[in-house]
Amino acid sequence: MFACGCSRSAVAQRLGVSRSTASRWFRLWVDEGAASLCRWRRQGRRSRLDASDQAALHQDLASPPRVHGFDQDRWTLAAIACHVEKTTGHRYHRRHIGKLLRRLGWTVPPVGRFASHALRRVEAEDPEGNALSLFGRPTFD
Repeated sequence: MFACGCSRSAVAQRLGVSRSTASRWFRLWVDEGAASLCRWRRQGRRSRLDASDQAALHQDLASPPRVHGFDQDRWTLAAIACHVEKTTGHRYHRRHIGKLLRRLGWTVPPVGRFASHALRRVEAEDPEGNALSLFGRPTFD
């Protein structure tokens, strides 16, 4: 991708990695050539949740939190952290749950004073039956 003229930020966005990771790859590519990128391994600790745990969490989040014993109508990061610990035995800090959710394909909305700037994602279909993701400002009644 770098050889085709893609910027580091474009590479990062397309491959779902941070810009710093794409910059590290770019420096490796410039200094040592394309072969150096083949030996790159994922940095950091592996997720404590295996594929089946992640699939179960993805399915659980599709239902309201009341179904899973919480006394609230919307999932919060703290409630998700509690649910993960209850169902898998693995403890995550609520601030790290956002990373986990993004890895599973969920959008993590801003909270607090930034919530008014959030875009709400709505899944829909066009007249031909194609899936659409629509984004719009939420309305607060």
